[in-house]
Parts: sequence; structure tokens; C-alpha cells
Amino acid sequence: MKTWLEVAKELPQGHKARTDCPNCGAGTNTNAMTVYHTSKVYNGWCFACGHKPFETKGIQTLEELAEIKRINNEGLGRTQYRTIRLPDDFTSDIPLEGRLWLYKASITTRLIKKYNIGYSPRLRRAVLPVYDAQGALIWYQCRALLKGQKPKYLQPSADRANVYFHSTHSIGEATDTQNSSTVVVVEDILSAIRVGCSTDTASLLGTKLSTDNINMLSGKSRIITWMDNDKAGRQSAKDIKQALSIFTEVTNIVTERDPKLLSNTEIQEQLTRVNA
Repeated sequence: MKTWLEVAKELPQGHKARTDCPNCGAGTNTNAMTVYHTSKVYNGWCFACGHKPFETKGIQTLEELAEIKRINNEGLGRTQYRTIRLPDDFTSDIPLEGRLWLYKASITTRLIKKYNIGYSPRLRRAVLPVYDAQGALIWYQCRALLKGQKPKYLQPSADRANVYFHSTHSIGEATDTQNSSTVVVVEDILSAIRVGCSTDTASLLGTKLSTDNINMLSGKSRIITWMDNDKAGRQSAKDIKQALSIFTEVTNIVTERDPKLLSNTEIQEQLTRVNA
């Protein structure tokens, strides 16, 4: 009878299987435990007793390193695509490693479905689509999930000067954001989704402010910047204030952790404070 760890090690990376729980009794054929093989660990969870065995993988094997190289080469080819279309193997069936990355930012199943977040098995990346106010696809990002995957984000090589992610834009849904007088500006899509649960939020998909971004934001009566608290994020907040303060009021929020890593209560507290 194989141990839970032996079963996990035989799984392809990103997959799961059922086996007996060592606490409940190996060889009982109850299959009460689900075991997982992720990029960094082998772990399990028993539905009957709650036992959670865990073992880190340590140094990656040559086979795993070769797989990472293959995935990176696949990704390199993907960046050459100028047509804005999701990966051909895009699926809503996100494996454990992708769900864990999303859950870390408190992106719930409801939010995953609302924003059509998915996965590319070939690229081994989470896929984050970007839609316009009419619900049409205008951009996407493929985010690395495995140790050694480079770059962190893959995206089309087409010009994205006029592209941004807005928390009210989702697949197939026409929305009107023109009447929104205040918008929070963040760096990444997950932060925009999280803050967007409380107020209208836009992601620049990075830290660079384009002329089209300036035109879009200049029509707002108030802008609240909430960038990551690092050198690039702080500089981006300064650039936004410098470019837009002649058109509208610009306020800044600074927190130690990225917005996506805060609780809903902490996000609301920051918004309440800046609006006081």
C-alpha cells in the first residue's frame, strides 16, 4: 500500500488524487484524503479527520527544471502574438497552484467567474482577461505560477497605450463608467478587483501612465492612487499627481502591503480614512 507521499510524488505537477489517510487508517480503502503535487510542496487534506500532511520539495529535479524551460519557451513564443485573443487552451478549470495564488489575494470563486479568470495548461499560467465597457476582450495577462517561470507576466506585443482594467468591466456586460466621479488607481488586476468590491477602481497594468490614461482619468473629479509600496509604485503615484493635479484632485493611499493582500475591512478603512 502506497503512502500519501508516494501517491503525491507520482502525480504530474498541478494534479491531485484520492488515497487513504494515515491517521484514519492506511489500507482501509476509504480514500478520505486528497493529496496534491504543487510547484513547491506535496501536501494532503483528509475530509474525515482534518489531517494535513505537508512536505516541501526542496531542490527541483532535472525533469522539473526541463519542464520549466519548456514552459518559458512556450511563453516566449506567446508574447509575439499581436492579435488580442486568449490562449487556445484557455479553460475555467484552474488547478490547485492557480487557485492558491488567487486565494492568497482573496479572489473568491464568485470573482473568478465574474472576471472570467482562467488557466492555460500549455503555458501553466493563470489567465487574466481585460474587457472594455461593452464587455469585449481588449487585453489579457498570463501570470506565472511556478518557481522559475519567467517573465512573471506574459501579454500581447500589441500597443496597449489606451488599455486599462476597470473593476466594473467584465465579459459580455456593457457598463457605464462615465458617471463615476471618483476612481481609485492601482497597479495590478487583482488589486483592482479587490478594491473594486468597494468602489470604482482602475488598474494601469503596471506603473507607467500613458497619454490615453491621462485623458481617461482627467475627466474624473477625484483620483485616489494606491500603488504598491516600493520604489516603482511610489514614483508612479508621484507621476500621476504631477500629470493630473492640474485637472482634478489627486489623493494618495500608502500601505505596507499591496491592496490585494488586505482584508475587505482594511480596504474599507483606508477608503474611509482618505474620504474623511
